[in-house]
Amino acid sequence: MNSKKYSLAEFFCGCGGTSRGFTRSGRFNVAFGNDVKDEALRTFEFNHAHDDVPPATIRKDIRLLDVESIHNALKDRSIAKGDLDVMIGGPPCQGFSQLRRNEHREEGKIVKFSGYSQLAHDPRNDLVLRYLEVAEALGPKFLVIENVPQMLNHGFEGRLVLLCHKN
Repeated sequence: MNSKKYSLAEFFCGCGGTSRGFTRSGRFNVAFGNDVKDEALRTFEFNHAHDDVPPATIRKDIRLLDVESIHNALKDRSIAKGDLDVMIGGPPCQGFSQLRRNEHREEGKIVKFSGYSQLAHDPRNDLVLRYLEVAEALGPKFLVIENVPQMLNHGFEGRLVLLCHKN
């Protein structure tokens, strides 16, 4: 059996639930976490405190995060430029989601949604673009984006492969 552990960096990490799932497989080491919320990063650090090597963290808006500081944090975890195995993240999805949009009803049935229909209408949506820029700079072997299927309605179709699990 192959005992190699793959390196992983998580953005928009929150408490680290997604990366924790990866580590529970026994196949991944979380090397890096980034979020804007201090309390989220403290929880992320707690949830990964017993990993082989606790991850480096940076509390900063990804739009202001210098890629070189990420490279330095990864280097401190013995991951050279271009050697990151997996980058995961869940940029905010509210701007893409149909949830809480205005719905127009006729005789109690939804006939039309209104709300944002363009990427530029919600300032959070540029976080997805920045996430992709950081991914391009880091060059991970695999990239995972957790978001809603409606994201493909906003100009990403043909550039992203969307994997959806429907029950």
